[in-house]
Amino acid sequence: MIYGAMGSDTGGSIRWPAFCCGIVGMKATYGRVSRTGVFPLSWNLDHTGPMTRTVQDNALMLQACAGYDPLDPASAKVPVPDFSEKLGRDITGLRLGIPRTLFQDNCGKEILAAFHAAVTQMETLGAEIVDVESITLGELQATFWPLTCADAAAYHLADMQTQAEDYNQDLRLILALGNLVRGTTYLQCQRVREQIRTQMLQQLQTVDLFMLPTTGVMPAPIRSDSPGLYLMAEDFAIYTPLFNLTGFPALALPCGFSSDGLPIGFQLAGRPFDEATVFQVGHIYEQSTPWHTRHPSL
Repeated sequence: MIYGAMGSDTGGSIRWPAFCCGIVGMKATYGRVSRTGVFPLSWNLDHTGPMTRTVQDNALMLQACAGYDPLDPASAKVPVPDFSEKLGRDITGLRLGIPRTLFQDNCGKEILAAFHAAVTQMETLGAEIVDVESITLGELQATFWPLTCADAAAYHLADMQTQAEDYNQDLRLILALGNLVRGTTYLQCQRVREQIRTQMLQQLQTVDLFMLPTTGVMPAPIRSDSPGLYLMAEDFAIYTPLFNLTGFPALALPCGFSSDGLPIGFQLAGRPFDEATVFQVGHIYEQSTPWHTRHPSL
């Protein structure tokens, strides 16, 4: 209905809605866009960024909202480049790394087929596709959830002690889990997080971007009794938290539709503060496919 909006993303809440709605969502590098005024979930993992119809609109919107903000302690004091500078450039010779271990065995067939078609299209456009080592989905979840739940529990601690009944039951469960995270567990998760980031920074010396599905599951119908509890299900295969843990810029964009007519998408992620290259590759793919032109009749 509109050309752009802002989103916040702790584990994928820009990129997963973009997947569900067939639009473009950018979780910029950690510190690139101010979080001032955003209600916290995890100080370590919260990001903000634009959600738009097209990659070009996304680059223009990020141009307007990026930059240092002294009111956000995590804000990065780095130059803001022209995010549209590389739009339209050829991607011949760029290397895209595929972390198959993360998603190959837990991704839905339709999503996987659409992703493989997008990979083939990238090759047609001149990109080189290589596999890269990665953590498993279980390792990602085991690192991400304790950090998120504990950070959230710390923020809500006082209110949970005095007015817990005002909270949705699913959120109360998440906050209760956060209170059960031991200090040693939290520290170990932070150590693993840094190991993941270090490994992927090393990989970005030999590949230009990472390419992978946004999620392995299609959106479920909203449950009237408890709409959020499925988020904790064991089969909830979503790959977006990887780039909250690392802080890398990650762009979600559409790459097809399911047999039920629901949008399907994938992610591109790059080096810290190199959103321009992510936009470059996303834009050339987008312009070579029809998905961004398909909108629901409202």
